[in-house]
Amino acid sequence: MSTTLMPLDPATTPQHAWRILTISARLLPEEIVAARRAKRTRAWVLAVLVLVVVLLAGWFLYAAKAKSDAADELATYTTEAAALQRSQNKDFSDVVEAQTKSDVLDKQLKTVMGNDLPWATLLETLNTAAASAGVEVTGVTGSLTAIGAAGTTALPSSSRAATIGTLTLTGLAPDKPSVAQFVDKLGGLTTVANPYLTSAARGDTGWQYSLLLDITGAAQCGRFSNPCKGAK
Repeated sequence: MSTTLMPLDPATTPQHAWRILTISARLLPEEIVAARRAKRTRAWVLAVLVLVVVLLAGWFLYAAKAKSDAADELATYTTEAAALQRSQNKDFSDVVEAQTKSDVLDKQLKTVMGNDLPWATLLETLNTAAASAGVEVTGVTGSLTAIGAAGTTALPSSSRAATIGTLTLTGLAPDKPSVAQFVDKLGGLTTVANPYLTSAARGDTGWQYSLLLDITGAAQCGRFSNPCKGAK
């Protein structure tokens, strides 16, 4: 019996003998691939929608709970306020009655003193105008027109405000131009109108003048009517 030895091929190695070729091929049709991709997309969209619905439901429940708590708190405060009101009416009835009477009195005073004329404020206005013109006011005579007085005639006026009375001013001035300047300043005031120089004569201490002017409705002010805004 004899054995025949075959020579080994040195070019063939175990790595070469068991080598797997890296060959790949996509055998699925494009329709199946697109259908799977669409299915995955729909799944993600549904998941997002479910998450949004869950969040909205949670927010709605939280808002409903907050509204219910606020309603309960409001009801509690309303009950407490009603109890305090009843206690106030019972324990402080005298104070509440005094406050009510005070409010009624304020309303009545506003009605009665709505046409109040503060003479001190008007005199301050006249003295301020006189000082700026360099003259002095030594005498003031005023009178108010009775409300609803009959027989009065509306004359042309330098002011759009209604005339409510008249003033007669007397005083001293260093010269005639100062008197004229005083008349001009009186014409620029809102509380008086129609300044008219009735006389001007030279005296031992200067020029003695006399002025006649109207009191306008703008001079009416006070605590219970329009607030007084100072001399103007």
